[in-house]
Amino acid sequence: MTTLNKLLPEDDNGNIEYKWKLCDISSRKISHLATQMLFRLTEGSGNAEYYLGVTDKGDTTGILKSELNMTLYNLLECCRLLGVRILSYKTYIQNIDSNGNDRYCIHLKVRKLDLPSSKISL
Repeated sequence: MTTLNKLLPEDDNGNIEYKWKLCDISSRKISHLATQMLFRLTEGSGNAEYYLGVTDKGDTTGILKSELNMTLYNLLECCRLLGVRILSYKTYIQNIDSNGNDRYCIHLKVRKLDLPSSKISL
């Protein structure tokens, strides 16, 4: 596996989202993340990219495998709520921390074909 180079800081607009880790979060937070995912999908005309284990500043420090599994589970719950498909993913091993544990990042590409209309009928 390769490493993921440092990325540009996250843009508030566009279809790319960085998430460092999503562990021990509430169902309310899942709903918020699903709303955020819908925004990213709308920005990308139904396509979005997620980088897990990456900070908003673009630092690719990675997270432990157990944290990655929980983060991925929570992101997949957002996908399930919205009917979003994962098109592809790539896993990166960033480094080994001071305790000898690997740290990981994942890049996912997702798609939703049936975006809600943003037009309001009066």
